[in-house]
Amino acid sequence: MDYVPQPPDTIFPLLLCADMKYGIYDPIQWPQVYIPEYRFLCALRRSTDGSDPRYPCSIWWTPGMDTGFRLIEGSVFKTLGLLSPQSLSPLERAVADLAEEISQRIQNTGPNHGLDHFREKMQLGFLEVQRAWLMASAILDYPAFVESENASFPDVRREFMGAFTTDPAGIPVWHIRPNVSIEDVTIKAEPLDETSPPLYLGFAGRQHLDIVCTQRVPLVDACVPQFAHIPSQFNRSRNASQSSSRTHEATPRSSASRAKIPSTKVSRSHPYIEPHRSTTRGRDKFLEVDHKWMPPPIPAWKEAMESTDRSGPAKPPEQLWGYWVPEPALLVGPIAEERVERYIMNWLRLKPAWLYLLRTSDSAAPRVAPQWWRDYLNGPKRTHGDVTTRTGQQRYEAIKKVFSGALDMKDFYEGEGAVSWFSHRLDHLDVSLCPLILWELFELGFRYELRALDRTLVYVDPTQPVQQFVRERLLAGVFHDYDLHAVREIPQGPVGLAAVVPQARVRCLEALRRVVIRWPLCPEIICRVPRIATNMSVDEIETLERALASFYVHTFYTYAGRAPLVPHAFPSSR
Repeated sequence: MDYVPQPPDTIFPLLLCADMKYGIYDPIQWPQVYIPEYRFLCALRRSTDGSDPRYPCSIWWTPGMDTGFRLIEGSVFKTLGLLSPQSLSPLERAVADLAEEISQRIQNTGPNHGLDHFREKMQLGFLEVQRAWLMASAILDYPAFVESENASFPDVRREFMGAFTTDPAGIPVWHIRPNVSIEDVTIKAEPLDETSPPLYLGFAGRQHLDIVCTQRVPLVDACVPQFAHIPSQFNRSRNASQSSSRTHEATPRSSASRAKIPSTKVSRSHPYIEPHRSTTRGRDKFLEVDHKWMPPPIPAWKEAMESTDRSGPAKPPEQLWGYWVPEPALLVGPIAEERVERYIMNWLRLKPAWLYLLRTSDSAAPRVAPQWWRDYLNGPKRTHGDVTTRTGQQRYEAIKKVFSGALDMKDFYEGEGAVSWFSHRLDHLDVSLCPLILWELFELGFRYELRALDRTLVYVDPTQPVQQFVRERLLAGVFHDYDLHAVREIPQGPVGLAAVVPQARVRCLEALRRVVIRWPLCPEIICRVPRIATNMSVDEIETLERALASFYVHTFYTYAGRAPLVPHAFPSSR
């Protein structure tokens, strides 16, 4: 062999390093102590030169600023960017090939929980893909590898990681000898965050491998409801209260007094119990906004919104949930068209950084008050050329409070240049895209709110990452693109819960049904149905759709104290 590794033999703190791995305690980088539950780790492949087509170099590739990284045009943070599709295509091909191999292996040999787990995990993102790919490959390679190692004089297999053990039992082993080094192998070990507590403290073995092999890279959960505690810098009378983030009672506050928007109209199709005046707070957010750019409502969800019983007093403002994204109605609320354009363009410039913020540790994004959105989207106030007013400085400080710790405010710049939105480059607002922009906002709001409500109502053991993973996959199934955090691309037509044909909505409706059956007080009509299937009649599907929409909206209002952002039909102008 070209190197002799030293086994970890002391108590150590398990920390996420700057390269998003775990140093020498990471099985994809260094041999580990043999543990029967993780016996396949010895069959992990070491980094190769790519000569074996089944193990491309892209699996071990670490991206950098000079390898396909492109900045997002128009983003308010000038250093925010993405890896280009060209740089990711080799990895995508490797994932597709391995997924096909896994499917064939499962078909030939029967279900394999380990393979199923890693096949799904490969869909979670770049940092998870490499680890999941290597783990799944090791599971595939392990049986044949053990068989070859049982030969009388097996050849040395330099491409495999091996394991430390005193009982070879047919696996590749490292014999523990005095400190010997043939070749230096450098493993990065600089902590990503020196202030963070270790994920584990102890000896190498089962417990540390449980974390390294099953835990996702600990980015963040911004979907736990919290109280708003970032008051608007433009209205000192609006002070948000702060409380525990784990309470079932609430999250960010909503503005207690909202001026009625004169340029928008609301309509309802049938009367219901008159809502208590404290539940409207200006515009009634349970009713559709009549605006030419608003995507049309989905009948079942419109009916659910209008039928919500709000005859009782509303929760106090400090107990209301805030918004993970701005309300679509807020963007089209102003009378002046110039201001509407400013709102929408400012949102498009903020969106990449905002969605990034929602996935970072201890994010302040879900704790901002609704007034913050109005202040931000209205843009900076400037007088006398480039001289910033006191109000503008206060606005900057309010923005800084939200983004501090996640992005460097030195890179923050609110320009007026072009902005990218999916495949479009906008120098100014294209009114033909506005219905799609608002549709995307409804989609984003529904995704984050559904996840937040589910986190409130369904307990998942935080020490069981597999349980968390399974629950998130279930939630992701509610959406046509299986993504809880973003709309990856604008579809070409109605899809998912917005599909025109009822049978085309069945998959997403069934996923939503499987989510809510674990919620308290789930109606019998939802629980007693084995599954929503395409062979049901249109009436049966639509009856269950109305029941699901009604239960979701009513439950959200009970806990959040405000109207939810619900799915809308796909704009017909597409």
